[in-house]
Amino acid sequence: MIERRCLIAAMVAILLVAGCGGGTGVGTRSDRDQQIASEAWLAYRAGNYAQADSTFKEALSVNPTLSDALNGRGWANFSLSGREGDANRRAEYLNAARENFSRAAAAEPKNADAWAGLAGVELASDNYQKAVSAAEQVLTLDPNYFSSHDNFNIREIRMILATAYFFLGKFSTAEGADPHNATAQVVTLDRTFRYTTPVELILRIQELQTR
Repeated sequence: MIERRCLIAAMVAILLVAGCGGGTGVGTRSDRDQQIASEAWLAYRAGNYAQADSTFKEALSVNPTLSDALNGRGWANFSLSGREGDANRRAEYLNAARENFSRAAAAEPKNADAWAGLAGVELASDNYQKAVSAAEQVLTLDPNYFSSHDNFNIREIRMILATAYFFLGKFSTAEGADPHNATAQVVTLDRTFRYTTPVELILRIQELQTR
């Protein structure tokens, strides 16, 4: 069977390569904080994640509850974690990302992009039930979720759910309408798939991750 860490690493790599980032603009607005946040998103899209993080912090010094900037810091730190080879530093970036995504969602509960980022962070941290909870928030808020700045969309959310459910041991169910298992999420992406064994299921998840 494919190693658990390899599969999750592949899923996280897909999230980060996609250049995830919201720029949703939700939260309390003012000309200055929004201007700074826009500059930060430009740095983020250019791959300058440390600069983006610093600029988002500047926006938050103007407006500490700006969900867009908190969300941006979350994505910047999540992306920095993907570049970090040191395990301790990587954990620090993931913790910072989790804190900022959580604060962004608390400031604006309808910020689907923040929930999407949180789902990715929790999956990367092996917190599978928390990853499921955050991903399901995205489905509830925006079933057609698509990041306004990149190609990260509802497909990746389904893959997070499939991966998390698999490692929670929720492979399949006799109740076809029940979505709370890995097979149900895979079937939304591949209508021809039928559950046979956990090995076949995890192989299909891996194949879908590489598409």
